[in-house]
Amino acid sequence: MREALRRALPFALASLVAAACSATTIDVGADAELRVTGARLTRGALPTDGDGPPVLTLSAAPRVARGTVGAASGSLGRAATGVLVALEGDVGYWTLTASPPDVTAPEAPTFAASIGISARAKLGTRTLVVMGVDREGRPGARLTRPIVIAPTRLPEGALVVRLTWDEPADLDLRVTGPTGVEVAKDSPPAPDGGASAGVLDVDAFASCAPDGVRTEHVVYRSRPASGRYTARVDTFSLCSAAVAHYEVEAWLDGALVGAARGLSTPYDTRGDHGRGAGALALELDVP
Repeated sequence: MREALRRALPFALASLVAAACSATTIDVGADAELRVTGARLTRGALPTDGDGPPVLTLSAAPRVARGTVGAASGSLGRAATGVLVALEGDVGYWTLTASPPDVTAPEAPTFAASIGISARAKLGTRTLVVMGVDREGRPGARLTRPIVIAPTRLPEGALVVRLTWDEPADLDLRVTGPTGVEVAKDSPPAPDGGASAGVLDVDAFASCAPDGVRTEHVVYRSRPASGRYTARVDTFSLCSAAVAHYEVEAWLDGALVGAARGLSTPYDTRGDHGRGAGALALELDVP
């Protein structure tokens, strides 16, 4: 009977230490199911409904897959300076600054949120909650929408390693097998098309181009060589993001055999971005 040894290692240690030692510690919500780009996390339950500015309109993606990004937008009462966004049952809520009126709401503050769903979020129909808030922090009544969190479809392969992240940043997955061959965006084409040597499916968000993709897979379609495989996350650029959360997962013969989470900060963009670059995220042994 097959057993795959996996170890989620401490990684991006220097980044985490740097963040912890900064003058202002920011809770980046590494354990949150929902993450909102450009917003601030407050842990705990949303405030109770108050007499603050209401949410006038709310449009949200009805279905978002794990490890991908959806959108929510709407308009708020005139006194609103921000909006609170949460997934019911999550570890906290996110505060996002309101935007000026636009053509869809010419007399009301508006908001547009990129909502990232963690690769480990609970599946099924969930509730997205939005509340307006004024400059004194007074909330209005909440408005809700159902949102279906769907599983992410994996590419077909004997061994699949996946990197997902939440912010508009250029992160790169690098996987090295027991023969020393690295599979990454700058790897030469495999002689067999990547069937046994592995292939990267896409260079997502390359050079900060907003392609809407924040997931990369390295796929070994046929049975890979026995031995140790390592996965690294190379932070090529954070683009417009301050930090980026990421998750690395590995499947062998369809079974999840390893998973780890990490954080990319400006520190991780330094240095070379070639072969062997990046923070060590995951190791696993293929029998």
